[in-house]
Amino acid sequence: MEQQRIEYWLSTAQEDLERDGNLTYSPMFRSILEAEDNGYYIASELARLLISEYARHEKYQLTVGVEFLIIGDYSLKEITIKTKP
Repeated sequence: MEQQRIEYWLSTAQEDLERDGNLTYSPMFRSILEAEDNGYYIASELARLLISEYARHEKYQLTVGVEFLIIGDYSLKEITIKTKP
């Protein structure tokens, strides 16, 4: 069940990225925490997959922020993916 939810959110992230040309992860992280029973696990796995997929992508540039963001009881570094110039 969790794998299906991770795949759903990955597809959503990829659709957003294709449509908008960029993706800022923290709003999606917050949405996952609010929407999913095991939200932290799903959000963490999704972050790992996004980094793995886009770290060396030909079309997109991935940036991981320096400072931590606090969202509820959790902290994360901002992940931003955007179309390369």
